[in-house]
Amino acid sequence: MPGISSDAFLADPTSAPADFRGADDLLPLGDRRDGLFYRYTPEIKLAVRVALAVSRPLLLLGPSGCGKSSLVFNLARLMRRRYYEFVVQARTEAQELFYRFDAIRRLGEAQASAAAGAVSAATNWRSCYPFIVPGPLWWVFDPASAARRGASIQEADSFPSPVDPGRWPDQFLEPLYRPATALTNHEPAVLLIDEIDKAEPDFPNNLLVPLGSQQFAVEETGDVISFGAGSASPATAPLIVITSNRERELPNAFIRRCIVLEIKAPTKQELATLAREAFRQFDDSANDRFIAIADKLIGLRGEERLSTAEFLDVVRAIDALKADETDWGQIILRTTWTVADTIEPQ
Repeated sequence: MPGISSDAFLADPTSAPADFRGADDLLPLGDRRDGLFYRYTPEIKLAVRVALAVSRPLLLLGPSGCGKSSLVFNLARLMRRRYYEFVVQARTEAQELFYRFDAIRRLGEAQASAAAGAVSAATNWRSCYPFIVPGPLWWVFDPASAARRGASIQEADSFPSPVDPGRWPDQFLEPLYRPATALTNHEPAVLLIDEIDKAEPDFPNNLLVPLGSQQFAVEETGDVISFGAGSASPATAPLIVITSNRERELPNAFIRRCIVLEIKAPTKQELATLAREAFRQFDDSANDRFIAIADKLIGLRGEERLSTAEFLDVVRAIDALKADETDWGQIILRTTWTVADTIEPQ
């Protein structure tokens, strides 16, 4: 997006695609995770701007494949922010977002020192800090402190710095490895907490205070990790985006603390417009063809199955195979296969 700032783009209701692709990256993947392309609606732009203005999490609701996660990847590029992601699973605990304390490794080093007959200063086992592993929310709130595991600058020099799991717009596909001295709190971040509805009900409840107050405590040391520590300012406040497929209802107290945006199923024309911009085919015949493919998809799957990711993959497959219209149905069935398609034995 050369020549336009993220603020100007998000404030302009007429500009829709944020396209960072080069000439060698013409065809989009339906569920791409590189942030190179996304088509915004005025509703999405407004929700992002409100979330930034009030420093509240943005909660994205919608079925799988509607573009929730892809939006966050693109926002990180658009806003040129550090990017972190945390994918929620059934047994995920909120504590993992904050930090992890490796008590087993500490015990092992203490036992090794005792067996050697002396306390080894090199192991640092008497201090809690070397065994703290900062989580993504710590890196988002206070990266300089996370790079020291919360220890003072002097003490941190005696043990290895943890690896920053963040990614940056210019190397969005590569992990970030930076020395502790290079990390500051000046660089704002985007955090994706993906598929929160997969967790147990206690998970979102345990995030109420940390997300609302933008701080949490490290139990082992008593330190409080907060956004705004050091040289941070409100202008660098993190954007936290949470996605839900609505497989499980979220607590009302949690929802009230978020800016909520429901991403609805696209219309046929919206799918066609998306495909024209994604595949860079702007003639009228391409528009008619994309609508015909959408009609075929609706006829086979119904309007509730209008997933943007699956639609783009269907178009991609049809184009790659140079398929005739008579073959579209079979391509759609293979591309959008579900458990319901399983043929029961007679």
